[in-house]
Amino acid sequence: MVAALSVPALAQVDRASLTGTVIDPTGGVVGGALVEVASPETGLKREVRTSDSGTYTLPALPTGLYVLSVTKDGFQAAVVPEVRLTVGESRTIDVGLEVGGVSEQVIVEAAVTPLQQSGAEIGSAVTSTQLEDIPLNGRNWASLMALAPGAVNTGEGNQGNIRFFGRARDDNNWTFDGVDATGIKDPRQEASLRLVMSTEAIAEFRVSSTNYNADSGTGAGAQVNLVSKSGSNQFRSGVFTYFRDDALDSRRVLDTLPEEPPFRLYQYGFSSGGPIVRNRTFFFVAYEGLRQTLDVANETPALVPSAVFRQRALAAQPALAPVIEAYPLGRFGAPSMLRSIW
Repeated sequence: MVAALSVPALAQVDRASLTGTVIDPTGGVVGGALVEVASPETGLKREVRTSDSGTYTLPALPTGLYVLSVTKDGFQAAVVPEVRLTVGESRTIDVGLEVGGVSEQVIVEAAVTPLQQSGAEIGSAVTSTQLEDIPLNGRNWASLMALAPGAVNTGEGNQGNIRFFGRARDDNNWTFDGVDATGIKDPRQEASLRLVMSTEAIAEFRVSSTNYNADSGTGAGAQVNLVSKSGSNQFRSGVFTYFRDDALDSRRVLDTLPEEPPFRLYQYGFSSGGPIVRNRTFFFVAYEGLRQTLDVANETPALVPSAVFRQRALAAQPALAPVIEAYPLGRFGAPSMLRSIW
């Protein structure tokens, strides 16, 4: 049953694609050339032959680093040693072949494409290097969405406060490894999303701000496509601890209490990945814990029973004394329109 359902998905938003044209020294196209990509990290190999027009397409490639090689009888083999594909990227690499023996090899340096040639999408990818090296408040990966074109931060700088090109925040759509995750991106009991998608488990993500294809999502706002980390042929493990403490903080201008409120935030966890069967099957596991002690620095106005109300209520129902006494005494008088309530 599993084998029957395992069909390739050519439009997965958590993948990338590679296209291009193979040409000879005169500028003519080379049909029937063998184009192969191989991942040194996982051993994944994909190959395709160029069409009569010399073009090739390798769709639905997992993100990561690849080696691109092109071979054809009568030409020297061409190798592009470092081709990095990011989530949702459609990269174009044209390769020129030189006349010679197949045993000869030419190393080609992949040029950076100045413009997106396969679509009008506006967006950018946040790589693993940025996730690891840029300081994040609360270790919340979503704050890096503000780096994308058209981003407008309307609050704390997380997934609930960043909108794009003036559209509503609720119009944004999230996917995690190609699966829609919009419904869990904003649990109401959390002040700020942290643990639904741990930063330690995210390899990279792409924010498509506008002009994206129909397969990118169903929301009218930005499309945020996250990809989780995966194991490779090398074992890699790590532990982490991040902490914040009010002893290291300064007072804010608007704080009204005489002392700083207690605030302690500890985030800790581990990650581990590696091969189960080399070049074939891998594992990756991550855990993140959070412990936070937080108090409010500013007083919040609230209505409490007035002295007249307390007196009348206790006179009518003495049994209500535990309930009435549980309320604190008010410090300010109620507005005239509310005094009749008491």
